[in-house]
Amino acid sequence: MAMLGCSQVRNLVFGRRRSRRFWSALRGDGTWETDFLTNYHVMGVEWRVPDFEDEQYIVHLRLGKTEFWRLHDLYGLYLVTKDTRWRCAVASHKRLAMTLHWLAHGYTYSELARVYAVGKSTAVEMVHSTVTILLQRMVKKSIRFPEGDELKRVMLEFGELAHLERCAGAIDGTFMKIKKPHIPYADSYWCYKKYCSIIILGTVDACGIFTNVNAGRAGSAGDAAAFSTSKLCRKIGSRKWLTIDEGDERFVIDGTYIRPYLVADSAFSLCSTTMKCYDEVGVLPAYRRTFNHRLIRTHRVVEQAFGRLKGRFHILVDNNLSDTDFASDVALVCCALHNICERWNCPLENSWLVDDSVYNMYRPGPDDQPRADFDQAGYLVREKMARVIHQHHPVA
Repeated sequence: MAMLGCSQVRNLVFGRRRSRRFWSALRGDGTWETDFLTNYHVMGVEWRVPDFEDEQYIVHLRLGKTEFWRLHDLYGLYLVTKDTRWRCAVASHKRLAMTLHWLAHGYTYSELARVYAVGKSTAVEMVHSTVTILLQRMVKKSIRFPEGDELKRVMLEFGELAHLERCAGAIDGTFMKIKKPHIPYADSYWCYKKYCSIIILGTVDACGIFTNVNAGRAGSAGDAAAFSTSKLCRKIGSRKWLTIDEGDERFVIDGTYIRPYLVADSAFSLCSTTMKCYDEVGVLPAYRRTFNHRLIRTHRVVEQAFGRLKGRFHILVDNNLSDTDFASDVALVCCALHNICERWNCPLENSWLVDDSVYNMYRPGPDDQPRADFDQAGYLVREKMARVIHQHHPVA
């Protein structure tokens, strides 16, 4: 057996990396070059199946071919990188496709690198840089809280949906499963569902489009805590959001002005801008049962939106992410892409939906702190609204 030299022993003892023997491995074409850009197109033309190629884009990237290249036209410019002395840069459309594929299927970086015929470190770099660029360029344009005339339109659509007047959005939260982070107080990310997670708190309009998203709070915190520290709560409290200039057409019931509000579940506290169901024990009066029925039908919109979100992007269901900041960025980008898919009418296959995904929302756990049931203003608003709604649209 050959004896090891001093330098070799030193490398073994101290874990020093070996000197680089070659700059990059020789690789062939991956699925992007062979399938998306060549095979699917040729096969569709040859077999006179024009939608075959489009179906492959939808299955793998969640966007049709037209929608993918439309998205690339909007943000591909920011994904362009320069060639180096040692290798050519990866094309911007391949970087975008790799990131969408990763978000849609929750692949590990090794699996993604193998499918697209790149190195693992290259796959990691491309995913992280693309997510960062989409976060900076796309999220603010795609996720916008309604104001002015847009707010009036949202309230009108919610009113037509379930006859719940003045509703400006439905708010709820869901868990994004992650690996235990390597940070102090990592145990706080352990939620009552018995895994580590961050909370995605989302508000949607009547069409299931996200109008505000807050992501990153530890899974043990709960929806109410995430809401109380969010930008949404600050904006509403300072009357910058959920405020509308109505002039002499103010919506008043028995002398009480009804401000636009969000509908929520039992995890939230009742106030004039956050309505939730009556949850008293026993038989409720008819007008309260009507209000509960209308609110539950309205709140269902956000639960269904989260179900479609997780169906499209399985990275939110299972992944190997332990960096909570990056996981939060991924959640925001997925919500923005969900909005794009909804607005561009991209199909959603039932086979994508995760079991129990629609109902995998946050629910008050055994360790949650009790919340005040209501404040006086919120109670008064809910009582007057419930009576008026029952008078005009009673539930049998």
